[in-house]
Amino acid sequence: MGLICQSPALSLWLMESITIKESPSKKKLPVGIRNASWTATNAALASPTRGPQGGSLFVRTKRIVPSWSLQTTAANAKELRMATSKFSFHIPRGGGFQTGIVGRGEVPRSTKQEHLHAVTRISKPYSSGHLAVNSSKRGSSKSSPQVFNVVSFGAVGHGITDDSEAFKKAWSAACQAKKPALLLVPSKRSLMIQAEIFTGPCQSRLIIQIDGTLMAPDGPKSWKSKTIKQGWLHFKGISGMTLQGRGLIDGRGERWWNHHSRPDKALSFHLCTDLTIRGLKIKSSPKFHVVFHVCQNVLVDWLSIKAPADSPNTDGIHFEETKNVRIYNSVISTGDDCISIGTASHQVEIRNVTCGPSHGISYPYTLPSAVIVRFREATSLDNMDQFVKNLLAFGLINGQNLGHKILSPLVYPMTESFCPCSIGSLGRDKSRACVSDITVSDSIIKNSTNGARIKTWQGGSGAVSRVTFRNIMMDRVLNPIIITQYYCLNKHCPNQTSALSIFDVSYINIHGTYDVRSPPIHLACSDSMPCRNITLSGVRLRPAQGKTHSNPFCWKAYGITQTSSLPPVPCLLKGLPEKPSRYYGDAKYQC
Repeated sequence: MGLICQSPALSLWLMESITIKESPSKKKLPVGIRNASWTATNAALASPTRGPQGGSLFVRTKRIVPSWSLQTTAANAKELRMATSKFSFHIPRGGGFQTGIVGRGEVPRSTKQEHLHAVTRISKPYSSGHLAVNSSKRGSSKSSPQVFNVVSFGAVGHGITDDSEAFKKAWSAACQAKKPALLLVPSKRSLMIQAEIFTGPCQSRLIIQIDGTLMAPDGPKSWKSKTIKQGWLHFKGISGMTLQGRGLIDGRGERWWNHHSRPDKALSFHLCTDLTIRGLKIKSSPKFHVVFHVCQNVLVDWLSIKAPADSPNTDGIHFEETKNVRIYNSVISTGDDCISIGTASHQVEIRNVTCGPSHGISYPYTLPSAVIVRFREATSLDNMDQFVKNLLAFGLINGQNLGHKILSPLVYPMTESFCPCSIGSLGRDKSRACVSDITVSDSIIKNSTNGARIKTWQGGSGAVSRVTFRNIMMDRVLNPIIITQYYCLNKHCPNQTSALSIFDVSYINIHGTYDVRSPPIHLACSDSMPCRNITLSGVRLRPAQGKTHSNPFCWKAYGITQTSSLPPVPCLLKGLPEKPSRYYGDAKYQC
């Protein structure tokens, strides 16, 4: 259970992964966590259906003994005196590792009489065994699925022998099973598999459980496929599939990165619906790591994607012509965009995604128990140092089995995630592109060239609309807020009249620091198709280097600043263009 208290003016302390596995006596518990943590733990042990006084507790597993994750961020403890907090909560759907901002509370009193925002995080960590049998509605059934172990189909699993045929046989049997099936790659097994297309439909819902390792061929000389454009593992025309586990999918792209022609993606999905990917580690793709094309109802949860920062075009997740996408609680560290959104993508929610090398939080892999707690009283802290000493002395945390880590001082309010996301590039070669209903929230963008970015080419058509970037912390970002309708990969792109229409874009609670080499807000819109209805609210961006600052840049950008911004944005034009573009009424520019 976690309580996060935030004040932009104060330094923050972050304590990660404190797990309480016992119910200590209330009299012996340190004052710092007596009110909140003891009450919740004791109530959970006493009854899995009854919560602490003044609230309610819901248990989503048959295990009665809970394992709480206490993730606490407290504003400079000497400044903080919390009296009472009232919270209301909701739980994100989707199963797997659930965490996020689930409630807000007002702290009415502090030594400086400041109003602090309080946010609670609830951790429901991923458990492969639990999810494989009785997790969410996706990929689950009332009875245990029929297991198809690749070893039973002849897989050797030492990483040297080609196990492609064994994996294909196991896939075929599982896909043709009349009842829900589980294709298992067991732990401590490494399968080298050649590029393959796995085609549906399957007879029933299918779970692919990767607890071991899947390895691509080791470079161009080992690649047997006649075409490399299809990528490595390609799934087509499948409905209701879950790909999960604690294992690794290794694209082995190191030998490809110096080649101009290389496999486009490690893992790709085409014409798939009701698709879930969670819990896996994916690394070192020759190019894109995970690609969705013409898919619908996609959930990505608790995924780790890694490649070196200098690996070319190794985007983490890319999707095109895909609707209803949810990407939660994932760690992405690659050589290109963490998440790139292509044309005809709609209804996309991205939340709590960590992006950047060596950044983010390490969440525990304990089994879940309670997922909602409602408190009447919040934690009372007299001194953060003493609070930590009390926890250590009492034995609630230690460095050996619970792995506590204290980082200070930090200035990361509300959440500990990183998410540089790119909408585009769109409209290349005079193409039509439509993207709408995109939300990126509760994230930190750190040491990045771009933050919240929309990029389009000149000459295209279509529209980007209803896009929201909310609760984003920028840390030394060169271009924190950027729209460019003049995207070009070289210095000689000709000017063109046609352009995508960009409207209804909101930047809400964007805080942090920027690199002064570039304007913190850069809105470069088209002469013929100005940006409309741009909203800035709660934007507070300061230079990372001393007192030198850069002024925002705007061109043909129309909108409003709902609150005073730092820096001010006088270049944002109010209202709508006096002379509406002759293209506004053209169906070519509507989506």
